[in-house]
Amino acid sequence: MTKKQRQFTRPTNLNDMLEQSNRFYTPEATAHWQAFKTNPSDVIIATFAKSGT
Repeated sequence: MTKKQRQFTRPTNLNDMLEQSNRFYTPEATAHWQAFKTNPSDVIIATFAKSGT
């Protein structure tokens, strides 16, 4: 099974959760967000994370 075909399963402990969440952080993504700069006129809206269904 290739990495693209890997099935995700619900983590059952903290180590599983950390292992799965690390798959979403790449050097390219980190560099992109570190280079992000806001403008004085920008409005950033941060809502609560969805929980439940």
